[in-house]
Amino acid sequence: MKERKQEVSMQPTSPLAGNAAGQKERTAAVFFLCCLMAALFLLPFVVADGGVFLYFGDYNVQEIPFYQHVHQLVRSGRWFWDFGTDLGVNFIGSYSFYMLGSPFFWLMLPFPTSWVPYLMAPMFCLKFGVCGLTAYVYLRRFVQNRDYAMLGAVLYAFSGFTVYNIFFNHFVDVVAIFPLLLIGLERYVVDGKKGGFAIAVALNMMLNYFFFVGQAVFLLLYFFCRLPCREFRVTPRVFFGLAFETVLGCMGGLVLFLPGILAVLGNPRVDNFLFGQNLLFYGETQRYGGLLSSFFFMPEVPSRPNFFPQEWAKWSSMSAWLPLFSLTALIAYFRTVKKSFVKRALAVCAVMAAVPILNSAFYAFNNSYYARWFYMPILLMCLGSVKALELPGVSFRKPAIATGVAIGCFALIGLVPAKKSGKIVLGAEADTLRFWVWIAFSAACLALFCLLLRRRREHPLFFRATLACLCAVSVAYSLVYLSWGRKYSYGSDYMRNTALAGGAGIVQQDDSGFYRSDYYSAMDNLGMFWQTNTIQCFHTVVPVSLIEFYEYLGVTRDVHSNPPIEQYALRNLLSVKYLYDDQSFAQSAPIGQLPGYLSLGRRGDFEVYQNQNYLPMGFAYSQYMTQSQCDALAQSIRSRAMLQAVLLDEEGINENQDLLSPAPDMLDAELESYNLKADCDALRAQSAYAFEETRTGFLSRTDLARESLVFYSVPYDKGFTATANGKPVKIYRANAGFMAVRVPAGECEIVFSYDPPGLTVGKWAFVGFAGIYLLYLPLCLRSARRPGPPARRIRRAR
Repeated sequence: MKERKQEVSMQPTSPLAGNAAGQKERTAAVFFLCCLMAALFLLPFVVADGGVFLYFGDYNVQEIPFYQHVHQLVRSGRWFWDFGTDLGVNFIGSYSFYMLGSPFFWLMLPFPTSWVPYLMAPMFCLKFGVCGLTAYVYLRRFVQNRDYAMLGAVLYAFSGFTVYNIFFNHFVDVVAIFPLLLIGLERYVVDGKKGGFAIAVALNMMLNYFFFVGQAVFLLLYFFCRLPCREFRVTPRVFFGLAFETVLGCMGGLVLFLPGILAVLGNPRVDNFLFGQNLLFYGETQRYGGLLSSFFFMPEVPSRPNFFPQEWAKWSSMSAWLPLFSLTALIAYFRTVKKSFVKRALAVCAVMAAVPILNSAFYAFNNSYYARWFYMPILLMCLGSVKALELPGVSFRKPAIATGVAIGCFALIGLVPAKKSGKIVLGAEADTLRFWVWIAFSAACLALFCLLLRRRREHPLFFRATLACLCAVSVAYSLVYLSWGRKYSYGSDYMRNTALAGGAGIVQQDDSGFYRSDYYSAMDNLGMFWQTNTIQCFHTVVPVSLIEFYEYLGVTRDVHSNPPIEQYALRNLLSVKYLYDDQSFAQSAPIGQLPGYLSLGRRGDFEVYQNQNYLPMGFAYSQYMTQSQCDALAQSIRSRAMLQAVLLDEEGINENQDLLSPAPDMLDAELESYNLKADCDALRAQSAYAFEETRTGFLSRTDLARESLVFYSVPYDKGFTATANGKPVKIYRANAGFMAVRVPAGECEIVFSYDPPGLTVGKWAFVGFAGIYLLYLPLCLRSARRPGPPARRIRRAR
């Protein structure tokens, strides 16, 4: 018998309609249920790790130290320039990507910084609760029975995408807040409720500029897919009112969005674009298999893809799995419903995910592959899935078979011969056990869902059983998934006793002034855990001038600052005073390649060295070299040349020739290490005797015999201004990415002040947003008192 398709009118239900039918509002229940579920799968790890939730990779080495570091700086009021990240960064520009715009981060501020690692797990519980809450508020607009909205909310909160991104932590914030955009849009267009959309735009824009670009693309897609819907009437008045709220919300969000965007302009990671056939097809053919498998299986462990290990999509957040449901209910929805905006939007999203240029539209057409926009169509997948349960006459037999066939086809990968350690074996290339666990889990979920569907007509028994099973599956798979990821961690003992202990008994106590430290073979960002300024850093958003400096020296700087040990002169140029050699992971540092280092002895697992050729921050040069002179040298010794003469551009040379003499052409033989001490001694003799970080930059004091050009290894940034004894002085770009100023003879106080580019404009835009919104508020309140839309009608197609 041929199944009849239905045409669904997605007119929102009235909030009073459900109550009239005896239903209770479930917002609080959804929120606390999702909080409880998160607590259930996080608690075992928290207990095992002594009160701290530890995972692996980026979560351990970025999220925890970043939250601690930013928490400390915000509480101390140092919101401008940050010396604790790499060689120095625009604090707002670098951390607006991570947590500065997150309400969850600001909830941590009343607590001491030492509590931050212990607050990460409770904050995760809150985030998952908000994920469920916002999804529920959106979904309940389109379902008659709020029980199904509750199921959809849990699906969204614990989708494979959300649990995958525990690895990145701050991505979960975006998942939690995003539904407010769709809620605000629907309330404005359908309900005539004003004001909410502007707030949602401002909040999401401040939360994360990287994700907001993708959200803007998705909102346009969603808007056009909604237009054919009868209840989504966009009159000229509605259109221009919506445009007004969009602009108003963007004004509010600019306060963090603009400094963040300006901070990454010129970064090689965002300036690369797709060309040629890469616009239309992924070069890694396995990526198509990875995309398809992401709908049927719980997410792959970040950095450890297993089904398609050659897809080159590590850390891309590629997961769209709905726990328990998988695609079964959504396929049933697509087969049953004739027309709906959900079908249109998901069909467009599927095409965009498969075509590289369209996929990159969510990331300003960058050529790096990411699937970090999947959380948006996932919300619509949840809506389609629960609608399939609610609609009468929907058959799940063929969709269940289709899901089973898909799982079976992917299982065949485990029977393909693979080569491991020179032997031919049957199984996944990476981890055979994990492969079959993932296959078995999906198969078990399908079987369980089919059993539940047999009781579908017995509501509320079906709802209670399905909710219980969905919660159990979500908690169980999260436990399995996180446990597997923790296998690749440094180990909880190392994290607790070495990283979180703050270097107690290891870090050299030194009150002599500003200096940086170096870490060899140590965990990423260990210096940030220990609150030491360091040249080793794992951070994505750093000044472009810093990247250019490392590239000029032949050092790759993508997401890490990790200059090779052979670049010994680089350490002196950057004021490195101590080296911490971690003996617990790899062989000892080749100290023979670092002339002038004195051992201070073994401290725990670390051998500590002091650099006898340490240069204080801020030293004067007597010679300059031209760009062509430095270009003629091998990249590996350019930093060594910078200890004899400062590298200036043509403008800098022309304006400072009265202070500096030209350096002779340098030969490699003249730059060997035996001259290093003499060069460093000469620079130290004319260095600043004091250097301190300030709330808005830094301060230096000199007492030089003559007027000189003083160099600071602080990344060049247009946000800096400088004064010498209160008089403005020009800042020159020096040594391929840093700053230098002219300093008069005698006692002088040099003050560098930093104003993040875009912050002033952003602040005034926010003030304008606040003022206009206050004037707009009476109209918003008046619209809020109007009655809601009538109950949604479902019409069967004849």
